[in-house]
Amino acid sequence: MVGPAHAIANQLGGVPHGLSTGLLLPHVIQIQAKKSKVLEQSYCDLATKVGFDSLNQFVDHLGTIVIKY
Repeated sequence: MVGPAHAIANQLGGVPHGLSTGLLLPHVIQIQAKKSKVLEQSYCDLATKVGFDSLNQFVDHLGTIVIKY
């Protein structure tokens, strides 16, 4: 999950690495879920296990917590 976001974030200069990875992560999850039913199910399972009703709700939350900090 973090690999593609991490790889893209490495290419960005002038932005703290953790911040850039965090900003990219929700987008990478959405893209991966659209391209692979297996990953979509894995992300849905993760979202459910951490208390969210849907993958979209989980991804939206990830985006807001990065923006807060």
